[in-house]
Amino acid sequence: MNRLCHKEVGSSLIEVVVALFVLAVGMLGVLSMQVKSMQFSQSAYYYSQAAYLANQILENMRSTPGIAHAYLIGLDEAAPEASKNCSASGVTCSATELRDFNLKNWRTSVEATLVSGKASVQRVGDFYAIIVQFDDTRSAPDRANKTEPELAEYVLMTEI
Repeated sequence: MNRLCHKEVGSSLIEVVVALFVLAVGMLGVLSMQVKSMQFSQSAYYYSQAAYLANQILENMRSTPGIAHAYLIGLDEAAPEASKNCSASGVTCSATELRDFNLKNWRTSVEATLVSGKASVQRVGDFYAIIVQFDDTRSAPDRANKTEPELAEYVLMTEI
């Protein structure tokens, strides 16, 4: 018979399985990078929001530099109740009413924007320290093992 003309052509099943295994390992690596990218993106978003919120209260303090010291508030201290809506047109507010309105709105924004968001304004020598705290556990690499929240802080030190 003609044995020389009868050759095997194509890939063996073992070669196909090895190729699929290599492809699967590569795809898992890409998936892992995607998860890390999402975690870092979420963390960067929280930090940018904290910076925005810190600058927001700083600009409010700079609008009334004579009473900037009255903006001091602790992390666990309740924000003062605003007696007027100072952002409404035609409403005239005193400096104290404006401060109460600004602090109340700022604290509400911090709590609504950031997970477990807290904020404070402190005096450190001639400087003001604006501290915005938030829970950054979701961006931690081993977040499944965390029982306590991982608090991150954004601190803005400035003069008025």
